[in-house]
Amino acid sequence: MLASISSGNVSVGLLKNGVIDYHQTAELGYLKMKEILKSIEENSERFETLLMEFISINTQDIVENIRKRRIRRLFVSSHEVDVIAQLCGYNTRQDYYVINAEDFGKLCKVAGDLTVNQLLKKYPRLDQSEAETLNHTLMLYLKLLAETGVETFILIPMIIGDAFLDFEFQITKKQQLIDWIEEGSYLSAKKIRKKYHTSHRHSE
Repeated sequence: MLASISSGNVSVGLLKNGVIDYHQTAELGYLKMKEILKSIEENSERFETLLMEFISINTQDIVENIRKRRIRRLFVSSHEVDVIAQLCGYNTRQDYYVINAEDFGKLCKVAGDLTVNQLLKKYPRLDQSEAETLNHTLMLYLKLLAETGVETFILIPMIIGDAFLDFEFQITKKQQLIDWIEEGSYLSAKKIRKKYHTSHRHSE
């Protein structure tokens, strides 16, 4: 399972035999949640619980499809990957980070109910912006972990600009990527046809 968390969306792709055959996006990024829940956050002593309930409601379709599969590996990319990796014990920047799900759960228990000022005091390495969105991102991660049941997961510090440049300038890989995307698109169309009982000919 691949999950990408941006400021406005969460995108999930499920791979089978190396090909994405399911993809869905929910409008549930860290800034989107902060904007919607700002007034509640300022007046609630149990914001962590409310935040998780909000995430659960808005990821029902994604969760339904995750539960149909056995997820062996989980890869996550988001704006705070390096920060979260540091909070989980990494001291230097890596190409990717292997995080123990149980240790991550402990981090969430410690940081989950802290206010922005309390987070800044407890974790001096955080800046104001990171502290303001940290809990929202942690809860999204926690939801993905709860639904997949993986014991470890991989954090990938990648942004879309990097991926786009790599895509454009590596010609051979570009064609391979196009073929891979098309194969996944065909599989997705067939799955949609099966789910909604539409025309086989139209799907093809």
